[in-house]
Amino acid sequence: MPTEIGHLHYLQYLSLASNKVESVIPTEIGSLNKLDVLILDNNALVGPIPSTFGNLEQLSKLSLHYNRLTGSIPREFGNLGKLTLLGLNTNRLKGVIPSDIGNLQNLEWLKLYNNHLTGSVPTEFVSLNSLETLCLNSNYLTGSIPRLFAEMESLRCLDLSNNSLSGLIPRELGKFNKLEELSVSSNPLSGPLPSELGNITQLKLLNFFNASLTGTIPTELGRLSQLQRLFLYYNQLTGPIPSQLGNLGHLEELYLYNTSVTGSVPSQLGDLVQLKLLFLYNNSLSGSLPSQLGNLSNLKLLHMYNTAISGDIPRELGNLSQLEELYFYNSSLSGSIPSELGQLDRLAVLLLYYNHLTGPIPSEFGNLGQLEWLDLSNNNLTGTIPEEMGNLSQIEKLYLDSNHLTGSIPSAFDQLNELSHLQLQNNNLVGNVTFLCPMKHLEVDTLKVNCTCCES
Repeated sequence: MPTEIGHLHYLQYLSLASNKVESVIPTEIGSLNKLDVLILDNNALVGPIPSTFGNLEQLSKLSLHYNRLTGSIPREFGNLGKLTLLGLNTNRLKGVIPSDIGNLQNLEWLKLYNNHLTGSVPTEFVSLNSLETLCLNSNYLTGSIPRLFAEMESLRCLDLSNNSLSGLIPRELGKFNKLEELSVSSNPLSGPLPSELGNITQLKLLNFFNASLTGTIPTELGRLSQLQRLFLYYNQLTGPIPSQLGNLGHLEELYLYNTSVTGSVPSQLGDLVQLKLLFLYNNSLSGSLPSQLGNLSNLKLLHMYNTAISGDIPRELGNLSQLEELYFYNSSLSGSIPSELGQLDRLAVLLLYYNHLTGPIPSEFGNLGQLEWLDLSNNNLTGTIPEEMGNLSQIEKLYLDSNHLTGSIPSAFDQLNELSHLQLQNNNLVGNVTFLCPMKHLEVDTLKVNCTCCES
């Protein structure tokens, strides 16, 4: 980038974005006193940000993100009183965030994420009355979350995730009346989720995963009527899942896995008709599965494994016409496998292993034309392997081992051209599976059946 660019005294708009420019930023740009917009993002710029940028008093937009800039953020930026956008994210900037940025009364977007910034979040940011988006995530910030943040009345997005912030979550955050996204994940915080968060009625994203939180999930979160995504996984949360979460009519994603929640799955979760992803695995949930889960007509992924959930698999789950993955393994489910699961024509993965399931494998499973992975192993299933399973044209992994299956292996299995893993051992199967020999890519463990090609 030539230093002569500083001679363009009447220049108002300069954009060199996405041009693979490899250069330091000339300090002479600081003499362009009529410059309104400066966009240099998505290049290979190196070196420090010139402090002379603080002379650009007409500047309204400064975008330097996705470069290789080093050094600190110039405190002279505090002189840019007309600035509405400051994007310095995804560089290699270090040092503290200058408190002088708190002088920028017209600033609407401040994005400093994905750098090496240290120190605390400046309390002076509370003066940024026009700020709508504040992204400080993926740095090395320490200290606590400023309580005064709640006075930033225009704020719509606050992302402090992936730092080293500590202490309690301020109850004052519940005073936000325009906030739509709140993300404080991956910080070593402590204490509970404040019930006051239920007052942020415009919230669409609440993200506190991996934040060392304790206590119970506040019932007041059920008041977040606009919430679309709730991330609380990898915490030490205890107690039941509040039934009030069933009031979140716009919720699309619910992540509560790797917690210590107890009790049963609330039947009210069946009211979340917009839900697409439901992850409740690796916890201490017990009781039976509510049949109301069959009302989740938009659900695509249902992961509820490594729990103490018992009882039957509800037949109503066969109504989940959008379902692609169903994980119920390593729990205490019993009874027979509902034939209605054979109606899930978009299902790609069905994992029911390590339960106490009995009865036959439903012949209706042959209708699962998109199924790629089926694991029914380590149950108490009886009867024969249905011939209809030879229709599973997309199946790659088929595990039926460690049951009480009898009879022969269906000859139609030789049509399963995508099959690469087949486990049938520890059953009472008989017959010959030499017909599988042409499937050279297949790994077969059958034990008791006669397989001449397996022996060679």
